[in-house]
Amino acid sequence: MATGFKSGGRAKNTPNKKTTEVQQLLESLNCNPIEGMARIAENIEIDISIRLNAYKELAQYMFPKRRAVDLNASVNVLSHEEALSYLESE
Repeated sequence: MATGFKSGGRAKNTPNKKTTEVQQLLESLNCNPIEGMARIAENIEIDISIRLNAYKELAQYMFPKRRAVDLNASVNVLSHEEALSYLESE
């Protein structure tokens, strides 16, 4: 395997074969999964837990899940007197 650079494989942003096949199948069936989830979410005759799950899935397309962020910082804590002294010196 080459180190430091990519060699072989498919070109960047090219979907894999299975993804392409699934997309083509859905198109041939005139099936839009996002639209289907939206219809389920809006249908008041469907159980609320199923509707809630549909809303949660749809929300990810508008509001991606947030990741935890590590914060490494140092903070200098000044006493009240030190802060006043610092402000007076400016």
